[in-house]
Amino acid sequence: LYYRKGDRTKAGIYQDAADGKVNSYDVQKELADVAYKHGNYNWAKTKYETAVRVLQREIEKPQSEKAKLEEQKEATADLAEKAELKKEIDRLQSEIDDLSRKILLMQVKTALAVAHKESVEAGKQLIDALAAQNPDHAITHYGLGEFALMQGDTASAIAEFQKSIELENFLEPNLALGEYYISQGNKEEALKLWEAYTTKNYTDRTMRNRVEALKQELHPETTPKSKVPTPALKGSQ
Repeated sequence: LYYRKGDRTKAGIYQDAADGKVNSYDVQKELADVAYKHGNYNWAKTKYETAVRVLQREIEKPQSEKAKLEEQKEATADLAEKAELKKEIDRLQSEIDDLSRKILLMQVKTALAVAHKESVEAGKQLIDALAAQNPDHAITHYGLGEFALMQGDTASAIAEFQKSIELENFLEPNLALGEYYISQGNKEEALKLWEAYTTKNYTDRTMRNRVEALKQELHPETTPKSKVPTPALKGSQ
């Protein structure tokens, strides 16, 4: 189905899963998201936690390499060598930052699964600990927004989602905020939000499919029908 829709990335993830190549972040995250979407929160929690362990193993190599290069940089007096080492250190730091970001997202999603599986209080303890460690991170604000929504505090939820988008315009808070607008009957506001996101993130097929489906619903006279129907997604997962 994903190959037919032209989404080679997701098609590859499911091909890996079918081939038994499941010990990767992409596969574990996808399976966790599907389990969460369909209400299997125990399985979602397990898969999110597995994704965290995979990432924690992956991050060890660049961290170790970076530490060695920093020692070399400190020891050398050659300016050209220092510059080359700094360039490689910066590249490794970028890789570490990306992996750290993914770890935090999986930890936030684990907290959300716990909130559904056990109790909002149990999940809130986890998100509060993450917020204390990452006080002004976009992903933290996204998670706090999801919990505020669970607790019926819609004003705080909207503010947290908007703060998250302001810090880093990524998929999850855009989906969550748009879904909230739709739940309140404000589909045009959701479409406006999602179109703004896709303008800067055109390669994100998940959101492009949502935009196409919503435009078709709201403005069928000006929107060509997709050849492959896009199933409705539940929530922000």
